Amino acid sequence: CWFVLGVTIQLCESAAYEDMCSTLVGLESARRASDLVVALAAAMLALSLLLVLFKTASAVSVPTIRLASTGRPPILELPRTCHFHGFISHAWGTGQDQTHAIVRQMQLLLPGVKVWLDVDNLDDVGKLEESV
Repeated sequence: CWFVLGVTIQLCESAAYEDMCSTLVGLESARRASDLVVALAAAMLALSLLLVLFKTASAVSVPTIRLASTGRPPILELPRTCHFHGFISHAWGTGQDQTHAIVRQMQLLLPGVKVWLDVDNLDDVGKLEESV
């Protein structure tokens, strides 16, 4: 996009291609081409800022679990001997999508929670007992 706009400005500035600017691009002069580039750059900047603001606002409004007594999120510090806050496993024939959904929902509602999910943390089904 920017390359094409740069070529357009170059084409409109060149004395060798006087009529090409209006014929190919529809602009009367290099000044008009420059104005177009500045306007498009401003529009892209404004759109980017709006997108950042939207993403920030939506990230702030994500519901999280909070303690009833303090209104703050729970402290999720783990002792050195623990690696996970919770353990979820499923029957390997079925239930994989449900357990994934549960864990992902927990991670959305409790940012920072570490949940052991067999699909994510287990390489060999025979090592399940050893892993726990």
